[in-house]
Amino acid sequence: DHDGPLADMTKCGCLALLLESNSLVTEMMIGELDKAKAAGRPICTFYEAEQDAWDKLKAWRKVCPHAFETHYAISRHFLSDSEQVVLNGIHKLFGIEAAHLKNIRPPGGDFDDFSCMRMDGVKWLKPEFAYTLKRGMDYNDLPEDAFQQPDVIRTCFVSYAQEDPKSHGLSDNQLQQFRLAVKRNQLGSRVFFFEGLSLGGRSLFDDSSVCEILSLSRYIILDEMNPDVPDPLPFLQRGHNFLEALMAILTGCLAPHRDYQFEELDRAL
Repeated sequence: DHDGPLADMTKCGCLALLLESNSLVTEMMIGELDKAKAAGRPICTFYEAEQDAWDKLKAWRKVCPHAFETHYAISRHFLSDSEQVVLNGIHKLFGIEAAHLKNIRPPGGDFDDFSCMRMDGVKWLKPEFAYTLKRGMDYNDLPEDAFQQPDVIRTCFVSYAQEDPKSHGLSDNQLQQFRLAVKRNQLGSRVFFFEGLSLGGRSLFDDSSVCEILSLSRYIILDEMNPDVPDPLPFLQRGHNFLEALMAILTGCLAPHRDYQFEELDRAL
């Protein structure tokens, strides 16, 4: 027996196993699962949901069938729901009710491998440049060193209406909402996507990488508009903005800039 942190299963209430479809079956993990079974401790397995995931886990299911007596699919694309699934699954083993995470804190899961968000033609704005943007600034006003590739912290997508058809930049009101969201959600260590700044004047929906960008980012939704702007069309009546707000609600990854923004958007959508 080795002296790892799970060596004495009698001190544990259960064993939680987290798998991706390409996770390797190792002797060490098999040993820990066998110890849990021998100690009478329940095992709860969570695996990344994807096409054919169950078939890809065939090797695990063959050597450790007892690890799949209780199992749940989760997805990094639906972070808030997945966190709740994990919490519910573990609490169910002990016969107690789980709290609703959205009533306690924003979703976590911000540390992961986000190198998949490094895409040709897509630029991510550094936080120090994002926080000091000026009214009306667009991609032509920013130096090359204002941008940085995603790494291990979840990216942030900023959804805003182009209030002035002649300018890709943000208004003073939008900048104020953005800074409030960054401050209250402690987003100062990640890179940001602004459609008018990150794509060099192109549309997000002209890019084949739109699915990854929309499904893996945290969201700031700048939905409060000044009625006196040149284009006063309401935020949710703009096709791009409607879809972006919908993704923020579906993924649960909204970083609100005001109290009850999630609930208000949810009802409006």
